[in-house]
Amino acid sequence: MPCTIPVSLFDRSMLLKELAPTAVLFACAVGLAFYRGLEPRKKIFSVAVICIIGLMTSTSTAMLAFRSKVVVQDDTATFYAGRWKAQLPVAALGDASATNQVGASLRKRTNGFSSGKVSAGWFQDATSRKIFALSSGNGRIISRTSGEFSLVLDQATFDELKHCVADSANR
Repeated sequence: MPCTIPVSLFDRSMLLKELAPTAVLFACAVGLAFYRGLEPRKKIFSVAVICIIGLMTSTSTAMLAFRSKVVVQDDTATFYAGRWKAQLPVAALGDASATNQVGASLRKRTNGFSSGKVSAGWFQDATSRKIFALSSGNGRIISRTSGEFSLVLDQATFDELKHCVADSANR
């Protein structure tokens, strides 16, 4: 039976930073729709492109905020952060230790997202070790695993993960 830990990456600052530009894009699209200086075909194309970009931005932010979770099933822990995913054997988490010394570990983003306190996806630390982040910044910790990457999680998520790993080991 899988153990699922929902992770909320919803943060008001993220909402303002990511969705405010989308609102500006839609306002520009409305303004462009009423602008009389373009021929109709160019106007329709321009409004459609602006709306698609705005829709993609807001969908990406919504996915990140509401579709993030950790699933421990059988002998694998799967981390979902919006559209990013990482898998790690449960055995690599068994002896994982955590420290709140995240520091500059998330400065180099390789394929991820960071806005304010929210971090999700792939990063690289100063020693070129890969890091998978799934954190809203509330008591953020870094956990060195025996796997090929480290984890940055919120303390509460890390505690629940350790509990799930312990439960799966007892089965």
